[in-house]
Amino acid sequence: MTLLTISQAVAKNIGIEPPQSIQSTNPDAVKLVQFINEAGSELARRVDWNALTRRHQITGVGVDQEYALAPDHDRFADGMCVSADGYPIRGGLSADEWFSLTPVDGMPRFFRSANMMISFYPYPMLGQDIFVSYQSKNWAKDASGDAKPVMDTDGDESFLPDELLQRGAIWRFLRHLGRDFSDYLAEYEAAIVDYAVAENGERQP
Repeated sequence: MTLLTISQAVAKNIGIEPPQSIQSTNPDAVKLVQFINEAGSELARRVDWNALTRRHQITGVGVDQEYALAPDHDRFADGMCVSADGYPIRGGLSADEWFSLTPVDGMPRFFRSANMMISFYPYPMLGQDIFVSYQSKNWAKDASGDAKPVMDTDGDESFLPDELLQRGAIWRFLRHLGRDFSDYLAEYEAAIVDYAVAENGERQP
């Protein structure tokens, strides 16, 4: 479903006029887009979706330096998220532990990440490939298939289940209207759990 068709489905459920386009200054259309995007951002955060799992390759330059993570990096994937030559590279060192290490080149055994950068100990040799598995923050896509972090045009689609986007937007809109939304929220939460079981498990909100 597109952003427009999701918006129309939500509008019918809450009893407002379905928009003909979300490219509108109509207050209801604006709110529909806002609540759909709030639901999408929450869902991307709460579940490790297979559709959002990405792999980023880093190639060593043979000196001690930080490397940029992928621009759409949201968080590291569970399990062996950083590896080289099929061997895991462990994270989890404290800042004090990390900065007590003397830089040396070789096969990386540890990594540290901060501010969308990642560094390794030992630092990778020239040409050595390191792979980072991560969850992308780009849960939406435009008509040409390019991924992005929001839905903002009529033809945008999502990598996430349309049902969850609808349910998440419905209870948010009802809350905004001051109407009872408890049943809708409960159904939304139950649906998240159902989908998460088929994916990689639910994260804490």
